[in-house]
Amino acid sequence: MGKGKYIGNPSFRVHTQTGAMLGATSGKLVSSNPATYRVKIDTGVAPHAIHVIQGTKVMLGRDVMWSTATAKGTQKELMKTAVALLGKGLRAQASVRFDPDPEASVRMTILAINNASLNMHAVGVVATGVMGGNLLGLIKQNISLKDHTPAGLAKMGHPYADRHGTIRIHS
Repeated sequence: MGKGKYIGNPSFRVHTQTGAMLGATSGKLVSSNPATYRVKIDTGVAPHAIHVIQGTKVMLGRDVMWSTATAKGTQKELMKTAVALLGKGLRAQASVRFDPDPEASVRMTILAINNASLNMHAVGVVATGVMGGNLLGLIKQNISLKDHTPAGLAKMGHPYADRHGTIRIHS
């Protein structure tokens, strides 16, 4: 995954103002059986993140985490990583599942690795960590846009405003 390569719905990308949302975004391996990695935004650090993701009465929501995780290119990129780490046998046996979480997070799990040998399972846990780190990087990239300032967005007629019905930027 090269720098500057965006994956996900371009309308759901988020512009950085203070950097609080970006700084509040983290990820970690939360389970080894099944191997699960969770990316979350700490809403205690960035309380506005929930409004950005879910929207408000005046602003359309931009669920940048779910959009990035479920984009066509994301699973392909993550499975390339898994196959490189686990070998070709994984290709037919496993899949990646994403689950939304009400706390501004998304969980990624490798399915079917639990039926593998203990050594393969241990490598699968490591692979999940690597893949999760890649997912975290993509999400952080998609919430760190700096191509428009708040004043510039205002001049564009507030492209995230609910009154438009759809987001009119980066599409």
